[in-house]
Amino acid sequence: MAGLTASPEKLKAINAELTMAERKFLSAEGLPRRPWTQNILYAPGWYTGYGVKTLPGVREAIEDAAILRRLLSLRSSFNQSRTKRTM
Repeated sequence: MAGLTASPEKLKAINAELTMAERKFLSAEGLPRRPWTQNILYAPGWYTGYGVKTLPGVREAIEDAAILRRLLSLRSSFNQSRTKRTM
């Protein structure tokens, strides 16, 4: 932003606040299946390798549920087709 200036003391205070804000997004337990990944705001995706994901714990829980629903649907379809063939 052109024309905006801050004193060195003000910049130091802002940097300290940003540092503390970033630290609040760290989890000592890490992410599910990746305890070494402590940042809960963004991290490499479980399914994407190095591709970064925001809120990876939430996103992957949703993806896992979607995969489970698809598998259950396939199993149900398979069982129904087997039942029809045996009649």
